[in-house]
Amino acid sequence: QLRHGYAQGLRYKNFFMRHGEGPVQRALYGIYMGVPFLFETRAIIDWLFTRTTLTLKMWLTVEWTFAAVFKGRTEKAFRKERALVISGDQDVWLYDKCYFGVGGVLLILAMLVLP
Repeated sequence: QLRHGYAQGLRYKNFFMRHGEGPVQRALYGIYMGVPFLFETRAIIDWLFTRTTLTLKMWLTVEWTFAAVFKGRTEKAFRKERALVISGDQDVWLYDKCYFGVGGVLLILAMLVLP
């Protein structure tokens, strides 16, 4: 693979990795990774159209590694952004309680009632 070159920079990164680690990117990336087989489909299509000596299994391993690193970077940015809350010096924001708490309960109830 080193002889043929390795895709680097913006050409290689997926859409979410190109625009930082903010809360919007974190949410969109969570949705992207949550859609069944979307990540794998994109990785396989990239492998099909990229000149590489990696097998598909190796390519997917590299993709999963990049995804794990990006997820870690977004979590680090989140912890830095919410340092006072995580350390216990500040209460959890009311917005978070309403959005995630009430939204989570409504989502669970909808999944229980609708099917």
